Amino acid sequence: MSDDTGSRRGHRVAQTVSHYRIIEEIGGGAMGTVYRAEDQHLGRIVALKFYENEACCSETGRKRILEEARLAAAVHHPNICTIYEAGEHEGVPFIAMAYIKGTPVSDLIAEGPLPVSRAIGITSQAAKGLEAAHRAGVVHRDIKPENMVADEEGHVVLMDFGEAGWLAVESDPGLGSVGTAAYMSPELATDARLADHRTDIWSLGVCLYEMLAAKVPFAGDYVQAVIYSILNESPTPLSSVRSDVPQRVEQIVDKALSRSFAERYRTTSEMITDLERAASGAPEATRDPGEAPSIAVLPFADMSESGDNVHFCDGIAEEILNDLARLSGLRVAARTSSFAFRGGDIDIRDVGRRLNVDTVLEGSVRKSGDRVRVVAQLIDTSNGYHLWSEQFDRTLEDVFAIQEQISRSIVESLQVTLGEVELGNIGQRRTRSINAYDCYLRGRMLFYQSNRASVEASCEMFERAVEHDSEYAEAYCGLADAYSYLQMYFDRDVRNLRLADANSRLALELDPHLAEGRASRGLALNLRGRHDDAAREFEMAISLNPRLYEAYYFYARSCFAAGRLEQAVEMYHKAAEVNPDEYQARSLASFTYRVMGNEEKVRETAYEALAAVEKHLELYPSDARAWYLGATAHLDLGDVNRGREWAEKAMAMAPDDPYNTYGGACFFTLTGDTDRALDFFERSIHNGFAHREWIENDTDLDGIRQHPRFVAAMETLDQGSDPPRT
Repeated sequence: MSDDTGSRRGHRVAQTVSHYRIIEEIGGGAMGTVYRAEDQHLGRIVALKFYENEACCSETGRKRILEEARLAAAVHHPNICTIYEAGEHEGVPFIAMAYIKGTPVSDLIAEGPLPVSRAIGITSQAAKGLEAAHRAGVVHRDIKPENMVADEEGHVVLMDFGEAGWLAVESDPGLGSVGTAAYMSPELATDARLADHRTDIWSLGVCLYEMLAAKVPFAGDYVQAVIYSILNESPTPLSSVRSDVPQRVEQIVDKALSRSFAERYRTTSEMITDLERAASGAPEATRDPGEAPSIAVLPFADMSESGDNVHFCDGIAEEILNDLARLSGLRVAARTSSFAFRGGDIDIRDVGRRLNVDTVLEGSVRKSGDRVRVVAQLIDTSNGYHLWSEQFDRTLEDVFAIQEQISRSIVESLQVTLGEVELGNIGQRRTRSINAYDCYLRGRMLFYQSNRASVEASCEMFERAVEHDSEYAEAYCGLADAYSYLQMYFDRDVRNLRLADANSRLALELDPHLAEGRASRGLALNLRGRHDDAAREFEMAISLNPRLYEAYYFYARSCFAAGRLEQAVEMYHKAAEVNPDEYQARSLASFTYRVMGNEEKVRETAYEALAAVEKHLELYPSDARAWYLGATAHLDLGDVNRGREWAEKAMAMAPDDPYNTYGGACFFTLTGDTDRALDFFERSIHNGFAHREWIENDTDLDGIRQHPRFVAAMETLDQGSDPPRT
C-alpha cells in the first residue's frame, strides 16, 4: 500500500464505520487522519483516528497498533485521553477515543512564550498523566506539544497513546520529521530498544523548554542535524533566553534533559514534586524543608609509600560513615554508592548530583612506621567550596581519636542536632588494639568482594583479629557473617552453620547492645530454620540501630523463608527507605509481590527496582547480580527481549557463582526455557547454593519443580552430594 495519506484525507466523512457515524475531519498528520464521529450505540461524540500510514497498515503494524491501544486503554486518568475501542476497517486500524474540545499546546506556543506559571501548570498535568501510564507499564514515546490539548478551563489531556512505541522501535529515527525528532531522547534517537519511561521525561523537559522559550532546545534543518544536536550539544540556558524564568525552573528543565539516566529524573513523580514546589513559590532550598542534611563519605586515598594500605584507608572512611549513619538528623549515602568514586579526578559537584547529597567528605591517609597523617575535608557539592578541613599528625594508636574528631567536626559543620545517646555513640570503638583493627579491616575488605575465595580469606583475617583482641565483638560478627555467607551461597557443609552460630553467640556475649551482633545472630538462626528466634534478634537489632540496613534486609529474607510474605515485603520496603540507593531490597520486594500474586504491586516495585539497578550499574557495571535482578524487572514490566539480554549478560559474567546461576534458573523458568533453567539450577546446587527453605517458597521455580532433574538436584541438598551434571 502506498503512503497516500494526504490525498485521502477527509474521504471518510459521512461514512459509518462499525457503529460510528463520521461527521467531520478534525485533524491529521503523517500517521493518519482524525475525525469527529457519533457513537450510535451510546449517543456520544468521539474522536476516530485512522492509521493510514503504510507501516501502520501492514500486518505487523495493525497488530502492534491494536496491542498498544489495548494496553493504553487500561490506563484511566484525568490527564490522559480515554480510549474506548480499537478495531480495523478495510484493512486500516482505527482507535475510538474521547473527543477533547480544546487547543493543542503547540498552537499556544505559536503565539509566543507562555507565562511561567502556565507552562509549569501544563507540564505538571502532563507529568501526572504520564505517571499513571508509567505505573501501568505504558510508555508514550511521542510526547510533544502537538499531543497535549488544553481546554478553555486550562485542563490538559495527553493524546496519542498507543501508536508511537512500536513505530519508534521498528523504524529508523531518520524516517521521522524534523518536528518530531526535536523531542526525541538520546536513547530513542540511537537505539529505540533502550527507551523506557525516562524517554517521556526527556520529551516533557523539551516541551517545558519550548513553552518558556518558544523554540525547541535542540534544532536543525534536517532530522540527522537535530539528532546530532540532541546527542552532542547543550541547549541555550533558559536564563539567557528570558530573564523571568526562576532558577529552580531552569534546574527542572536541565535535570529532565540530562543525557545520563543517573542524573535525569528517575520517575515522573520526582519531576511532579519539583514542579509543584516551583508552582507554589516556596522559598528555594537545596533540600526539602525539614529534610536532613546529607553527605557522602568517599574512600580515603592511600598516600603511603608502600601503597598497600587501601584496607586501612577504606576502614577509616567507613568507620566515619558508620558513625554518621547512626545519626537520625543526617542522611548518609550508602558505602556501595560512595565508594564507587575511588581514585582519579573526581568532580565533587558531579558526585553530589549522582548521589543526591549536599556535602562530600574526602581525605587521604599516609602511614609511616608508627605515625599516621590523615587529611580530611568537607566540601559543599553545590559550589565545590570547603566547609571544613583539617590535618592530623598522630601516632598510629591515635587513629580512633582522629575518626571521632572528624565525625564530630562534620556534625558541628552541618549543624546536626544530636540526642544524648547519639552523642555518646560517636567514636565508640570496640577495640583499642591497632593490630586487631588492622586485621579486622582487611577481613571486611575481603568479605565485601563476595566470592568464595575472598569470603574464606576474610575468615582468616577475622580470626587474626580476635587473636590480637579476644574481646573484639565486631570481629566475631565478621566471622559469623562470613560463615553464614559460605553456608548460603558457596559451601553447604554443616560446619559453616555451627561456626556462624558459635561466633554470633560470642559477639553478643561480649556486647549484647551491638546492633550488628544482633543482626548476625538473626542471620545465623534463620539459616538453622529458627525463624521466630531470628525475628526477635532482628527486632532487637532494629531497636538498637533503626538505620541498620542489614537488619531489615535479612529480616525480610527470614520472613520469606518462613512464608510470612506480607512481613517480608514490609521489611524490604523499610530496608529500601534506610538505604535508598541499594537495589536488592527493591528487587526482592517485587519478587515477593510476584509470589503473592499481586501484579499491580509487582509492576510498581519493578519500576523502582529497575531505576535503582540502573543507577547502581552506572557505578558498578560488572555487578552480575545487578544485571540479573534488572533482567527480572524488565520481565515484570513486559519487556521479555530486554530481560533476556540482561540475563544472558549476567550469566556470562559469573557462570559459576551459585547465587547468580540460581537467579538464571528462576529467570529461564519464567520465560519457559526449561532446559536452560534446569542447567542453571543444577549448576547452582553443584556450586554450593543450599538455602532449601528459600527454594521451597520460590514460585519462580514452579515451572520446573516437578521435573526429574529438579527433584534429583533437591535430593542432593539432604545427601550432601552434587547433582548430576548434564
